[in-house]
Amino acid sequence: MNPHQPPHSSDHARGTTVLPSSHHSPPNPYIQYGPPHPLSNSINDVRRKLDSWSNKAETTATNIWTNLTTGQSVTGSAWGKMNLMAKALNDGGFESLYKRNFATYPNEKLKRTFACYLSTSTGPVAGTLYLSDCSPRLL
Repeated sequence: MNPHQPPHSSDHARGTTVLPSSHHSPPNPYIQYGPPHPLSNSINDVRRKLDSWSNKAETTATNIWTNLTTGQSVTGSAWGKMNLMAKALNDGGFESLYKRNFATYPNEKLKRTFACYLSTSTGPVAGTLYLSDCSPRLL
């Protein structure tokens, strides 16, 4: 195919790459000339991404259910979590809550918080494990 001649419709049907002719304006940087990407790779990429999201959602749901059913009652555990979140939001986040309840170093930063249960003779007691850049602490 001569790049100085207009492409024939049969060239497009066969998937032949059409290059811009040299007498047109400079090539557009947003247009890529070449064969199209295979569709099967795109579908597999989408399928893998959806599988990943599905696995994350399932893991999150399982963790929430385990967290709620570990306590003495599901509703009591749910209300306890809601109260903790309300307290954290009211105080400006978990880091503010952490610094208010513990003596901290001036540059100490909270890394993560974890829901946890302490096993007692009367049953599990809900708590929050705070992990800072200095040491883990339990409340």
